Amino acid sequence: PSDDKSHINIAVGTFVCYFLCYFPGLIMNLYYLWQFRKEKQATGRTPEGQGILVGFLIGFGLVIPVVLVPCVGLMVANAAPSFKRGRAYSQVSSVERDLKVIATAIESYRADNNQFPAFTTRPEMTHDFDLLDADMRRKEQIPTFARTNWQGSEDPGAGSLTTPLAYILRRPGDPFASPRGASYRYWHDVGGFIIWSAGPDGEYAITDPGEVYSSGEVQPSEALLLRTYDPTNGIFSPGDIWRARQR
Repeated sequence: PSDDKSHINIAVGTFVCYFLCYFPGLIMNLYYLWQFRKEKQATGRTPEGQGILVGFLIGFGLVIPVVLVPCVGLMVANAAPSFKRGRAYSQVSSVERDLKVIATAIESYRADNNQFPAFTTRPEMTHDFDLLDADMRRKEQIPTFARTNWQGSEDPGAGSLTTPLAYILRRPGDPFASPRGASYRYWHDVGGFIIWSAGPDGEYAITDPGEVYSSGEVQPSEALLLRTYDPTNGIFSPGDIWRARQR
């Protein structure tokens, strides 16, 4: 190449590339520095614009990541809580819709069978059994829906909401449960039922439903209110999301 060749236009192009896309600009910068080195070896002269490219490599290739990475980290750190809150709000709305649909299915089941669907505390009798780890499989669980066609001694003959007659098209899982997607908790007495979700904190406040709910009392009871999720206390505040049959 000619020893009076100007490379300022290449330096300016590289500068623009840094703003359009960092990595292509960095690659272009390194490529042309390599080309300039070969040109200098061939001509014995430093190509015009090489100093600018070296400055860009130091200023943009090295300084920008040092400044940019912490800035991006701060942006992500600030955005993450908002993202989590928005996701939790969406899940709360989804849970409330699920509970309404399930409650309607339970009422339809009772109208046809003159009894409520079965509940159980025995993990092996639940829909969740395949989701549980070995330790959870050995423990009695908070009451929930019994698996299809289970003939439980506590509630003999009670069947399922999904088979053989589908009172509900699918069995929704609780997004706040552990393991995720496990059944909503469910319990009934002679005249009513309660179904509930762990809520955004992921911890069940209602562990013994018989203590907080009775179909013979106007709901919610004081004990149930103390265990109720209220988003005004913070999106991840304690308490469960529930739906119950009112007297």
